[in-house]
Amino acid sequence: DATRLALAESGDTIDDANFTHESANSAILKLFTLYKWIEENLETLDSQRTGEFNFFDRLFNNELNYVIEKTRNAYENMLFRDVAKFCFFDLHAVREEYNRLAT
Repeated sequence: DATRLALAESGDTIDDANFTHESANSAILKLFTLYKWIEENLETLDSQRTGEFNFFDRLFNNELNYVIEKTRNAYENMLFRDVAKFCFFDLHAVREEYNRLAT
């Protein structure tokens, strides 16, 4: 998956790709960090908040839907660099912002 992410970041036009080993190594680190975050949250799933959505939950849900729509449009237009940006990096930023605001 890290290779796919690095390749998608390197470009999707007829111009020369700008694939770098640093980009691939960065993708490996980001995916591993995401994996560890998922593991940690699955372990504490029973102790997480439940109930009605608050303002930040609704904001997070809206941002998720917006990023999903941007990703879908990028896929339809075969803009795979944008797909990687929206689907991975923008979702990561939305999750981090939600964690910062909701706690």
